[in-house]
Amino acid sequence: MIKSKFSFKEIPNDLGLNLFISSSYFLLALFGFYLATLNKSASPIWLASGLSLVALIQFGPRISIGIYFGAFLSNFYNGSSFLLSSLISSGNLAEALAAYALYRFFKSKPNYFGDLAKTLVIVTLSLTPTLISAIIGICSLMYFDLITTSTLSVFITWWIGDAMGILIILPLYLHFIEPTASRKMNPDISNIVTKFWLYCIFTVTFTTIFFFPTDSVYSMFFYPFLLLSIWICGERTTYVFAFLIAIIGSILTSYHLGPFAEGETNSNLIKFQFFITSITLTTLILEYLFRINEIKWSSLALIGSWILTGFTFYAFNSAYDKEKHKEFLNLTEKAQLEVQKKLDLYFSLLESGVGLYAASDDVSVQDWKQFVTTLNLKDKYPGLHGLGVIFEVPDSELKSHAAKFHLNIKTFNDDQIVDPTVNWSQQSHYIITYVEPLEFNRAALGLDIASEKNRREAANLAKKFKSRTMTRAIHLVQDNQNRNGFLIFSPFFKDQQTSGFIYAPVILEQFLNSALISYNDKLNLSVYSVKTPEDEESLAKKTLLYSSQKEKFLKYKKSNTLQLAGNDFIFQWSQSNLNSSSNYFIDSIVSFFGSIFSLFLAISLASLKNLSQKANEIAEQKTTQLKQTQLQLVSAARLSSLGLMASGVAHEINNPLSIISGRSRLILKILEKEPSPENLETIKNYADNIINTTERVVKIVKSMRSLARDGEKDEMKSVPLTNIVNAVLDICKEKLKNSHISITIDPIPEVSITCREVQIGQVLINLINNAYDAIEKNPEKWIKISFSQFDAQVSIKVTDSGHGIDKEIANKLMIPFFTTKDPGRGTGLGLSISRSIVEDHEGKLEIDGQNINTCFIMTLPQIPSKTKNEVQQHLAKAS
Repeated sequence: MIKSKFSFKEIPNDLGLNLFISSSYFLLALFGFYLATLNKSASPIWLASGLSLVALIQFGPRISIGIYFGAFLSNFYNGSSFLLSSLISSGNLAEALAAYALYRFFKSKPNYFGDLAKTLVIVTLSLTPTLISAIIGICSLMYFDLITTSTLSVFITWWIGDAMGILIILPLYLHFIEPTASRKMNPDISNIVTKFWLYCIFTVTFTTIFFFPTDSVYSMFFYPFLLLSIWICGERTTYVFAFLIAIIGSILTSYHLGPFAEGETNSNLIKFQFFITSITLTTLILEYLFRINEIKWSSLALIGSWILTGFTFYAFNSAYDKEKHKEFLNLTEKAQLEVQKKLDLYFSLLESGVGLYAASDDVSVQDWKQFVTTLNLKDKYPGLHGLGVIFEVPDSELKSHAAKFHLNIKTFNDDQIVDPTVNWSQQSHYIITYVEPLEFNRAALGLDIASEKNRREAANLAKKFKSRTMTRAIHLVQDNQNRNGFLIFSPFFKDQQTSGFIYAPVILEQFLNSALISYNDKLNLSVYSVKTPEDEESLAKKTLLYSSQKEKFLKYKKSNTLQLAGNDFIFQWSQSNLNSSSNYFIDSIVSFFGSIFSLFLAISLASLKNLSQKANEIAEQKTTQLKQTQLQLVSAARLSSLGLMASGVAHEINNPLSIISGRSRLILKILEKEPSPENLETIKNYADNIINTTERVVKIVKSMRSLARDGEKDEMKSVPLTNIVNAVLDICKEKLKNSHISITIDPIPEVSITCREVQIGQVLINLINNAYDAIEKNPEKWIKISFSQFDAQVSIKVTDSGHGIDKEIANKLMIPFFTTKDPGRGTGLGLSISRSIVEDHEGKLEIDGQNINTCFIMTLPQIPSKTKNEVQQHLAKAS
């Protein structure tokens, strides 16, 4: 609403409100940026978009400034330039205003909050306006050349992230804050104990799925939980659960926890997008089913389809897992061979140094330096820190050796040159005399490796077996980073005696990284030191030497002991999260479309049931209308039949009235004379004549009134057949007489039938009337009514002088509106209605095709004599 007058009093309120919106947007934006990994500006879940829309709905466009500055500050804080932050913020505000305008448009429609329309509107608001922000944002990033990965991936992440924000926040707003939100939620007014147990179930379910190693198929358990929630506690509580799943789940997924934590963070969050989208849509559809009172009826369909989806995914995932596990085992075997091959390559390097000493009587420092320089160690042998020569020096020659090569002899014992724990009369000193490149290995020059047990034992083994060896894991004195490493030795000889060793210090991490360079995106490796293979199971007691994995829970694992140059190491392999991204989204896609199929099935069934109910209502309405029309037609047909007899009835009544009038005048004339016994006798005779004539009129009128009314609602009762036939004849016989149609009545059986007297009389009148119409112009005109009894039934036959009915016409006579009469003389309903009446009395009306004349037979069940007597006795007692 636009106000006509500006008020300075509103400025502080608007500033405070915009500041609050800006701060809230900033905090939610920081949460979104925390989840962004593919691009720092594109978040897979952007709740700030939902906040912007509900803020505009609640407070109107006056808080647009707060939205813009909240977006600007958050983007600027995230490292975007001033111009880039301005562009992205403009896109965020344009998205919010477009969504607000679309919301106002839909709300102006009368059915906006009706049934499924609400769900469709929320989905539309989530997907359509968010394209604006995504397009502006991606174009801005491309202009500043800030997209280092797939542009399409960044666009989809941005767009769906914004859509998720609206999809999560808007339903909560509509149920808790929006002014027109319904405050009457009967199912939500459940007792505290029930809600407490429901929250306990949610906590256990959520903890089990997100804090224990589970497959993503277990996330399917959230769907029946939401169904249970809306069934017990209603819509609001269910939306709260969906919100908690979305927020807490996204945080845990970003920490590589839960069923969506097997890949890189962005891939995991994209999988979570599929899941939370289906969760939100499920909640919206469950609300729709709840509002139309179909939630209980649709539960079986939902649960059945969820189970089918779960089993389908489980079967698919199991086959996929077997294939991936087999591939994983093959990769680990190949990777271990690469490690051994790399170590053999390094030992072959030592052998070249041994060859140098075998080919020359004396190798100077310059000779060694030139030799090592030609090998190009840094590029060809990653992890190799240098290459050196160790001479075996007896204890007695130690000083002279040091003087010859200008060495400062060092040991691993800081305070003494001679280790007192070693018998130096039997143990030679192993002095590092040459080592190149010297600038990286100066700390090792002159070092007596025999003064340290691990190094001494490895060198002694090389001397004893005249073969190459390596130490266990050590810290190299020349490595300033104090990383794990090892020394490799290869002995050289003079006069068949060991003269020394060509050795190389190796950084373990660099060595393994170079050996496994082809497998870094497929495998993770942890290496532990171990003395004997029997200790392999006790990993917790071993020393971790190397690890390339960061995640706690990985699907595929393998642990085995690998022997390298006589030393045992435990190699613990697991799949890399990048490797798991191959076909990584198949399970999420299966789960997503399975849940969508479940919702579609539930909606379809609910819609079919609603359509069925509406069809039944329409059918009942039309049936009622048809019945009313039928009653009107029955009444019209009945009155039509009676109307055809009206002239005869009028004549039947006029004759008695003329007699009454004439006798009354004669009585008056006699009374004018003097009374005499003869006059009195004459008056008495005239009075008797008047009484008899009056009774005759009363009887005719009574019969007419009885047969003219609607008897459908009359109760079924026992009626003598004689009463029905005589009442009909009282009405019909005069007209037949006037038309010179003779009517013959056989003796009427003394039986009673259970019927509605009026309706059976109407059927008999209709049959007589049809016979009258058929033979009216025939030279021979007669009607005969006869009776027969058999098997507790009584038949009334109405036969006329006609010559029968053609078989083809006879088959159609009982069809409504079919008639053989001249136009204007029949409706075509008489026989159809008559048959319906007779069938309602558990009888039948048919044409006698064997009779040479036209004959209709009405058969009705009669009351047995015993039953008839009981009925008469009962009526007598009641009277």
